[in-house]
Amino acid sequence: MLNTTYVVFYKNLVIGFYTLSVDSLPRKNLPKDYKKKFKDKNVGYKLYPALKLGRLGVHESYDNKGLGTFLLKKVFKIGIALSKCVGLRFITIDAYMSSYEFYEKNYCEHAFSEEKVKNKLKEYKILTSQNKKRADDMTIPMFYDLYRTVEFR
Repeated sequence: MLNTTYVVFYKNLVIGFYTLSVDSLPRKNLPKDYKKKFKDKNVGYKLYPALKLGRLGVHESYDNKGLGTFLLKKVFKIGIALSKCVGLRFITIDAYMSSYEFYEKNYCEHAFSEEKVKNKLKEYKILTSQNKKRADDMTIPMFYDLYRTVEFR
C-alpha cells in the first residue's frame, strides 16, 4: 500500500507504465508567484497535498510516438478525479534529468530556483560526458498544478 503501478500492454509487450503514490509539496519548493498567490488567499499550508508520479516509462520502440504524453495526461486526469474527493492540488515528479525537457514541454515546473536548475543541468552535462551511470541517476523535483487543467477544461 505504498504505491500502485499501472502497466500498458500491446500484443503481450509492456509498452509503458507509471507508478503513483501520495505525496506533499513543501511550500518552500514553490516558485515565488505561487507563494504570493496562496498568501494573498490566506492559505498558510507548509505542505500542499499532492499525488506523486514515481516513475513513468515507455518502451524504447514507442519513444516519441506520444505514448509518454498520453500516460502523463492520464495521471493528470486521475489527479483531477481524486481532487473531487480529497484535497489535492499538485502532481509531484522526481524527473530524471534525461526526461526534464519532456516534463517541461508538458507544463510541469521545476521546484528549484532558475539558478539551481541551470547548475543542475550543467552538472548533468558534465557527468554525462564523464560517468553515464551517475548522470542517469540524477533527478530534479518538478510539479504540475492541477488547477491548470481545471482552468482549461
